[in-house]
Amino acid sequence: MLNSPSNVSTRPKDAAQMGPPALAWRRLTVSPPGASKPVLRDVSGELARGRIVAFVGPNGAGKTTFFRALVGLAPFQGEMYVHGQPWREARWRVQMGFQPPAASFVGQTVEEELAVAIAARAAHLGHPAPDRRALRSEIHEWLQTVGLQVQPDRPVDALSGGEMAKLAVAGALASGADVLLMDETQAELDPDARASMRAVFRQLAQTGRTVLLVTHDMDDVLAADAVVVVKDGAMCGPISPRAFFYGADGHAPCDDLGFAAPYLVQAARRIREATGADFAPLTEDEFVEGWRRAVAGEIGDSRARKGADTVEHLV
Repeated sequence: MLNSPSNVSTRPKDAAQMGPPALAWRRLTVSPPGASKPVLRDVSGELARGRIVAFVGPNGAGKTTFFRALVGLAPFQGEMYVHGQPWREARWRVQMGFQPPAASFVGQTVEEELAVAIAARAAHLGHPAPDRRALRSEIHEWLQTVGLQVQPDRPVDALSGGEMAKLAVAGALASGADVLLMDETQAELDPDARASMRAVFRQLAQTGRTVLLVTHDMDDVLAADAVVVVKDGAMCGPISPRAFFYGADGHAPCDDLGFAAPYLVQAARRIREATGADFAPLTEDEFVEGWRRAVAGEIGDSRARKGADTVEHLV
């Protein structure tokens, strides 16, 4: 169900059993440095942990401004909480990835980049820095976590775009963050690299981490758990990707925003129009199964009534 503007929540009905939301904000107004007026005005909401949430909307709507406020790069008025703690106490648990990812790197090698992140986490927690052996072991674990198969001594400027994106995620995790903000960090990746990053985000969500994506790539939205629309200084949602792409009464938010739906969705829409079937897949498996059960069944019934041959050959 689409919530009223500026009132965002992804918490399920049993959220009380899951602890506080990953992020919560109340009556938040954000003005970028130097701006004459706020970009976001009086927005409130919360996001449950363990979700991938896509933030979409026109350029300049406030998506990046919201992310910057969450990491302290844009001044704001209002209240924010991270896992139930006041934002100023727990802001270090929120990390933002930039485009291009290399813009945020401080180390010369993969090992140095992750070592800096690990040291920052230890400082925040008041823990001693790990010894050399423990450091190398942890760096190896983070590289495995994000599927970055390079040697630790590899110079960061020798990494591919996809490898840099994974290193940025590994660094955020190593710093202790469990809320990751990805601001178009996959924009320049090829389709295979983007798909690989989506798989990494899904794995992270399954471990209870929360991933927020600013994206204009509709395949990213297709793979998300929820969609928040940011427009005209307000936030609407969250809604499911299914509602975003297929909508109700013929009106889909995807179309209203001027985005081109993924090919899978376009094909499904044509089938819906031709058959009247309740057919709204988000994956290839759903597409095939839905076609067999819903579409082929309805066409088969129609042709059977007319004495036509079976349509099993169509699927």
